[in-house]
Amino acid sequence: MVINDAPSFIAQYRESFSNDVVRQWGWQDDDADFGKTHHWIVRAASADGTEAEVSASVELQLDQLQLVVSERYPNLGADTQLVLNALIVFDPPALYIDGLETGFSESAIEHVLSEFNEKVAI
Repeated sequence: MVINDAPSFIAQYRESFSNDVVRQWGWQDDDADFGKTHHWIVRAASADGTEAEVSASVELQLDQLQLVVSERYPNLGADTQLVLNALIVFDPPALYIDGLETGFSESAIEHVLSEFNEKVAI
């Protein structure tokens, strides 16, 4: 299947997400204005500060998808660190992981979705 916009991405990969909210997404004509976004806390920070707070977000626009997983240690006053930052551009096709362009292919998309799901399955 050719992925050239959000509706075609949802049709092919929606079931690949481990998050229930994202798996339920559909795409309507009015979604093109604002897209779809879902943010959630994967794991809260531990009281003693030894476990980081982990958060995730999925942002889908008509022409691209961004996946972000970040962590922070609030008790240590540390800045938020990106664990994964992936941008999939549908047209023209491109895939960026942590700012570096990689090859755009079905297997590359499946790999980044798998990596995202692994990082949010704590």
